[in-house]
Amino acid sequence: MLTVVVVLFGSLAIAADAGSDRQNEDPNGPGKPSERNILKQGVVPGTWEGELGMQFRAEQHEDDEFVVGGEPEDSAETGWGYLELSWVSEPVYGTQVGLGGLAVTDLWQKDGFDGNNDIFADDAVFADRAKWTQGYLKHNITAESYLIAGRADDDLFGEPATGDGDYYQGLGLTIASIPRVTLRAHAVNEWLNDASPSWDFGGVNDRWAELREGSLEVGEDVGADTSSRFGSVAYTAMADIEAVTGMLTVSPYVQHHSDVATSLGTSVEAEKPVSDMLSLGLEGTWATHLEDTPDELWPHDEDFQQRLIRGYGKVRGVELGVGYYSISHDRIIFNGPPGSGQFERDFKDIYILDEMDPMEEDIGKYGEQQGGGTIFADASFSWGPVSLAVLYGVVDGAAADVGGVETDDGEGSELDVKLGFDISESLTAHLFYADVQDDFAGDGEQGYDMLAGALIYSF
Repeated sequence: MLTVVVVLFGSLAIAADAGSDRQNEDPNGPGKPSERNILKQGVVPGTWEGELGMQFRAEQHEDDEFVVGGEPEDSAETGWGYLELSWVSEPVYGTQVGLGGLAVTDLWQKDGFDGNNDIFADDAVFADRAKWTQGYLKHNITAESYLIAGRADDDLFGEPATGDGDYYQGLGLTIASIPRVTLRAHAVNEWLNDASPSWDFGGVNDRWAELREGSLEVGEDVGADTSSRFGSVAYTAMADIEAVTGMLTVSPYVQHHSDVATSLGTSVEAEKPVSDMLSLGLEGTWATHLEDTPDELWPHDEDFQQRLIRGYGKVRGVELGVGYYSISHDRIIFNGPPGSGQFERDFKDIYILDEMDPMEEDIGKYGEQQGGGTIFADASFSWGPVSLAVLYGVVDGAAADVGGVETDDGEGSELDVKLGFDISESLTAHLFYADVQDDFAGDGEQGYDMLAGALIYSF
């Protein structure tokens, strides 16, 4: 894919260069091209951005979560370094080329993340040590409207609140020429769900997933070939509408992937200054997902809804908020009842569908289960180079598997604390702590403490 993009862009630049040379011949020297060389200007100059850093994660579980050398283990620790780069060329007749990649290397592994649970194994968190993530052509229609073709990050294509993935392959259009309205539409045939060096263990997938596969996970719980049962392209249409200038933005969207699902939703962001010191705000998302999976393979999954709402106030750099996130008590897509082999504690990796759990560690997965409702409160402030954010949430009514029998007794709580420090304009440090408590013992102990951190140089 990258080779095709570079060849296409090079051809465009060479053709443009030849035309320019004919049009700008020096009248005092017939046949001598102008010194203006579009190939050199278009292909060589550009903008580099990147991160060079290291991150670590350590866990201490209430139960023996790991097995190392045949022995149970309740703790684990690992660290890794990474380099993430992207480059965008200067425009040639409004067209730019973009490239990007990510490389990760292990620094240390200890206890549970060593041996059998190596996070750098072929089927583990960092299944791929190096990945080309971007290779695209972007044609700028106006300063803010553009066409994009190739592989690029989700921001360039546009991703709704319940969409998933880090990078997409396809065609996309963004139109921002209408006052207070931005429209996006794209068609995608491949996607990379995870390509991140973060301590949240998103990791780096070993390959791009084709939409006709439905999900890289869907075949693991059925005894049938599913590779040709789903649409080869997924379609998205979305808008950001500033309904009230500087105060209210509404973002409706629709996504469709045939023989998987259609997702319909709306996000809202509203904020209003009450005084010179105080601002009040409200944000949230409502979405419904209409399942369309083959009944002979997934007879139990159903249409379901997600709802997230959060209200907050800001006073002199301090922000306080409270919110609620819930998933309706319906069977999630590509899911089944306990004992069927299709019951999941997490959403499957589906391009048009993702959870919106506000907690970093998903409350031991209870925050992602159907029927669950999460009440959360957050506080954050910044003072000079220091920032602190605290988030606490509790969930109950979540679906759980107790010996092959389903209950709605799943419940737990989580505390997240994140500390940031800007060492310099380009160098930042972060520490993160999570305390996950499992308040329902019937399906096994999922409680643990997690400490993570990062040192990142941005350029």
